[in-house]
Amino acid sequence: RVAVTEKSSASVVSTLASGKTAVEAVLVERGMDELRKMSDALAKRITKANKGARQGLQSAVVTEKNVLRLDVPRGRKLTDEQRSVVRWAERKFGDALVVDSYRHASRPVYCGGQYSCDPPLRSGLAIYGGNTRCTSAFMAYDSYGYYMMTAGHCTEAASYWEVPTYSYGYQGVGSTADYHFGHYGDYAIVRISDTAFWQPRGWVYTTQPIRSWGYDYVGQYVCKQGSTTGYTCGQITDVNATVHYPGRTLTGMTWSTACVAPGDSGSGVYDGSTAHGILSGGPNSGCGMIHEPISRALSSLGVSLLAG
Repeated sequence: RVAVTEKSSASVVSTLASGKTAVEAVLVERGMDELRKMSDALAKRITKANKGARQGLQSAVVTEKNVLRLDVPRGRKLTDEQRSVVRWAERKFGDALVVDSYRHASRPVYCGGQYSCDPPLRSGLAIYGGNTRCTSAFMAYDSYGYYMMTAGHCTEAASYWEVPTYSYGYQGVGSTADYHFGHYGDYAIVRISDTAFWQPRGWVYTTQPIRSWGYDYVGQYVCKQGSTTGYTCGQITDVNATVHYPGRTLTGMTWSTACVAPGDSGSGVYDGSTAHGILSGGPNSGCGMIHEPISRALSSLGVSLLAG
């Protein structure tokens, strides 16, 4: 399906595609450039309104519905500035805006005398498998156990993982439980084989706890903590992007301007206490970051984030 904003364009699309593939031209009211400009304007106001708030507003372009979505935290009281942003957006965008709510909070887990056992955002911790070094992202769980999240392409070179410790050299973490690296994403989970792994042992990681996960939108500010380049941040420039790797094409990815380098793969991408993705890669030169949206990774793997 190809979206067009003018009826005259529909016949052009059909003519160009004739005899090659089945293409349906769909007439929409707003083009992608217009939606992105709307998203940028809203993102600037959201960023300002969310500062100091316990729960943030978030937004995204919904291409299949040709609208901009603004999500408010379900069951949470908004600040005066956040309410002002919602009212402004409703007046400014009219029927081009859909206001919805989100409730993606992760669950605290009690174990061994402490909650969460370790900060669930452990991005920045180098993980080793064979000759491969990547970075850990968020911690997750399901009814079968606890997991460390990382990039799917890391697991193609190794299945068993170790982490460095200051006192013990290297300690085993566990084996890859599930992963995907291909057209629909780049994500993996490593099953924690030893519950002692959860206890802090001086490993380097940020202490920022993760409370929930959210969707990406153009103009949003995101950060990552990698085992190569450390803490870097940037703004999202493209969502639902198609990325061409050597021998692989990935769809539905997110681009931002943060700087990354080899070894950062698998880092958790986040904004404050909200998880947004798993670092997948970057450009051949210069700064830039590609990440797998956390919503798709969690859904595909069937796991939930641990809360800090």
